[in-house]
Amino acid sequence: MLEPGSYVVYKQQVCKVKGIIEKYYRDRDYYYLVPVTNEKLKIMLPIDQEDKTRTLMSEEEALKLVDQIPKIPPLEIHSRNLKDSYQELFDTDDPVKLVQIIKTTYLRSQSRIASNKKITTSDETYFEKAEDYLFSELAIVLDQSIDEIRELFKKKSSLN
Repeated sequence: MLEPGSYVVYKQQVCKVKGIIEKYYRDRDYYYLVPVTNEKLKIMLPIDQEDKTRTLMSEEEALKLVDQIPKIPPLEIHSRNLKDSYQELFDTDDPVKLVQIIKTTYLRSQSRIASNKKITTSDETYFEKAEDYLFSELAIVLDQSIDEIRELFKKKSSLN
């Protein structure tokens, strides 16, 4: 059972468990979750669907991931199936894949800017989503701000 005040990942979003609402809908009990990146959003999750959440990575796992960042390569994908490729990786709920999406979208965007082209909507969207989801989890686990995590990521990945 999830404890009020704890954090979980639900659909790639880090959420704080605000409480349990008994008999909320159709006589079922629900968890009341709030994503840390959008505190105006309220998510009601039936208690019997708790298996759709995962616990946050441990501090040890987070530090290991941060140390791996320089070694994680960007993706090699073609433009025509870019959105599908990003979404497929995103759906794995794998932090390493989020690092790859961030690196890939950043490098593609910088290349387009250097060629006087607009950044694609897919690159911009998936960059922001991957950053939000990965950095919010790392920020909580490592007890840092999202901006501090962003700077750490830039330094580790050589993305400036």
